[in-house]
Amino acid sequence: MRAEFGAGAWRVNIGDEPHQGLDESRVVVDRLGDDDSREPVFVLVSAAARAPSLLVVGRVRASFSPGVHLVPETSTLFVGCSESLAVYDLEKSERTHLDLTPYAFTSWNRHGDIIVMSGELEVAGYDLRGQRLWAATIEPPWDYGVQGDAMFTIAMGHKTEFSLREGPKGPLVAR
Repeated sequence: MRAEFGAGAWRVNIGDEPHQGLDESRVVVDRLGDDDSREPVFVLVSAAARAPSLLVVGRVRASFSPGVHLVPETSTLFVGCSESLAVYDLEKSERTHLDLTPYAFTSWNRHGDIIVMSGELEVAGYDLRGQRLWAATIEPPWDYGVQGDAMFTIAMGHKTEFSLREGPKGPLVAR
């Protein structure tokens, strides 16, 4: 697997094999997770028309994919890989935030000025610089939607609505 995308001044390459010819001593390398039984994933970042500056190496849980989300206006990169959730300031090529999500990450999605992280057992909101605003546990199967500044989740047939910026005030599933 190999994919490349760009936004603003940034280019991101993601793949399941090391990047040929890359001298790791010339880039910042960040390793997420240390479970060698899982398959590696390599996320390489560079400013347009410049040499790579950041390499993130993660490990993926079987049947789950890694995910990246780039916010060009803040030069912020979100990376989700298995249980690891990392945020990077690309101007400085450094990790600014690290979280763990229970069991596995599933996706990042932007809704206005909020980035929503979906995990197997958690949903969370971040601002565009990667500051975690809120998080809530949830049980699968679940889904969510956003309408304006409001978000709702549907879990086990139960719908809960809340502010996208402030997050839920209580449990997402009534028992």
